[in-house]
Amino acid sequence: MSMHRGLSYIPRLVRLALPIALQHLLMTTLNLADTVMVGQLGEVQIAAIALGNQIFFLLMLFLFGVGSGGAVFSSQFWGRRDVAGIHRAMGISLILASGGSLVFMTGSVFFPEVLLSVFTTDAAVIAEGAGYLRIVAFSYLFTAISMSYAYALRSVGDTRLPLIATAISIGLNVAGNYVLIFGVLGFPALGVRGAAIATLGARGVELLIILFVVYRRKGPVAASPRQLFTLDRPFVKRFMRRTTPVIFNEILWSLGFTMYTVVFGRMGTGHLAAYNIADTVARLILVVFIGTAQASAIMIGNTIGAAGGGTVRSGSDGSDGVGGTAGVATVQERFAEAQHLGTSLIRVLPLASFAVGVVVFFWFAPWVPRFFSITPDVSRMVTLLVRSFAVIMVAKILNMHIIVGILRGGGDTTYSLVIDVALLWLVGVPAAFAAGLWLRLPVHFVYLAIGLEEVAKMGFGVYRVFSGRWINDLTDPVEALHSPVPDASDATGFPL
Repeated sequence: MSMHRGLSYIPRLVRLALPIALQHLLMTTLNLADTVMVGQLGEVQIAAIALGNQIFFLLMLFLFGVGSGGAVFSSQFWGRRDVAGIHRAMGISLILASGGSLVFMTGSVFFPEVLLSVFTTDAAVIAEGAGYLRIVAFSYLFTAISMSYAYALRSVGDTRLPLIATAISIGLNVAGNYVLIFGVLGFPALGVRGAAIATLGARGVELLIILFVVYRRKGPVAASPRQLFTLDRPFVKRFMRRTTPVIFNEILWSLGFTMYTVVFGRMGTGHLAAYNIADTVARLILVVFIGTAQASAIMIGNTIGAAGGGTVRSGSDGSDGVGGTAGVATVQERFAEAQHLGTSLIRVLPLASFAVGVVVFFWFAPWVPRFFSITPDVSRMVTLLVRSFAVIMVAKILNMHIIVGILRGGGDTTYSLVIDVALLWLVGVPAAFAAGLWLRLPVHFVYLAIGLEEVAKMGFGVYRVFSGRWINDLTDPVEALHSPVPDASDATGFPL
């Protein structure tokens, strides 16, 4: 296979990935801004925001599971230009996302102290965090609806509207934080509660922007309530069979990941503050790769869906087409193209992520603590944690693309669930508790012990992608679950 074909997917990947990456960058920057602003009040307030956001993080992972599970269907339906199928997938996603957000909201409003006590025994942190949660919880439903529409929009190639709505929302949020946390322009200084109020207002505005533009523009996502919620039982069963593993993947993964916060929290408030800062910075570093992972899922889904009968063309509504070339492709050709996308990503990503990791380790890590008002001990821990993240970056980024991008884009959601969750609970969580609470190792060694999970996961994921058994056509009602195996050169690899 030629060099040209090996890299031909990159321009479209970049077009899709950049708006997604920018949106995640803005969201991560907001978390960083919250931490920096509240950090001026003290380490207790930093920890309170960290634990309050941990509850929201669990909700976001559930919503991510629902949204990305629905996007597995939406992207393939868009590949064959089945707009009615997109609407049905959106309807189920909205029902699941809204129901889950109401559960999180109820717990956060009525039992915040109980939820926060799972992570820490510090009474001052629990009291501050409870005040934050009781307010910010009312934004959860807004977020659920916004995310459901955002995933559907991305599936049809519109990554710009979610970006614009998020940018406006975050601008309002940061301004609101400044006014309400510190009490300027005549407003009272509300501390962490001020941050919660600003977040609630900003997420409400974000939802209004998305709904207004979607229904004014009347694109493929502008479904009426009847189109969204008129569901037939066979499709619901088919949807849930593929999406439920994604939802459980995110729930069980998030619970396991939360155990890491439990470990660092019980190692001490300073350790928790250092971990929260380093984790926020790590997410900031990963935003570009989050964009490419989600973009690869869209591209692979569109490609497989086109095999079910769609044409390969650019959308007249401004969205991207399936693959950028005109004409109708055979099933065999489209499945082979999906295999090509998956294996080529596995070859390119380690080089890119290694280069970024070197820069983070030697240059960026020592600068991070300078942005926070923290003690010298916490500063040292932050630097060591960011450097530990750089060490495991190649495995973490490759796993992100394999699980979120390649396997989910191909509908291989059950295998994704097994490797992501099993290795987290069997390797990562025991390693965290053993290193942090039993052996009481330094904080950066605890983080590196957790990284053993990523190394193990990488081996299973790479094997699955090269096997070619991850490609499924979900647009077919009878679901021919596995594709014809691509030709040997695609299944075993090709030169770039």
